[in-house]
Amino acid sequence: MAGQDTLQRTLSDTIELSQELREEGRIDGQVKLYNVEDVFIDLLDSDDPSYDDVNKLCRGTNATPEDLTEMRLYVQDDGFALGTWDNEARQAYIQERVNGDGDEHLTNLDKLQFLRHRYERGQAIQNYVEKWGVDDDLRELAGRLADVTDDEAYRRVLGDRDITSYHSSLAKPHTSVV
Repeated sequence: MAGQDTLQRTLSDTIELSQELREEGRIDGQVKLYNVEDVFIDLLDSDDPSYDDVNKLCRGTNATPEDLTEMRLYVQDDGFALGTWDNEARQAYIQERVNGDGDEHLTNLDKLQFLRHRYERGQAIQNYVEKWGVDDDLRELAGRLADVTDDEAYRRVLGDRDITSYHSSLAKPHTSVV
């Protein structure tokens, strides 16, 4: 299974990086968030993710199952479900952070799932993209999410900031006037 090979490779790389950073005394909250994103992406890449997978993937990282629960990256109300962009509990968590004490504490994953949700609903995203900015880390995560989910909208929300122009271009062919 390609998914398990990728999972094993990511887990091994994460453990190695974690050990190096511990030795150098450079582990901080940002590393923890990066590990949460890695665990979540590996769960997305799994055929039938479960709570057992969460526990296994968190071993050797700075991420814990509680971190993922707090961020609503999975829920177990009616069985196990990942907190994807269209998950109500996940969106409520993100929306609370966007509307709360400022959005400086949003992770890149929060931002991308928020933008993806607004994109699907046909709501403007340009002001958020401009406010938050687009850096290499955000683009890389958007690419990883698009690849693992086969959902190119993650790339589109960063590349085409005006959602109405994208939907309009699908509806009408462009003609140029000379």
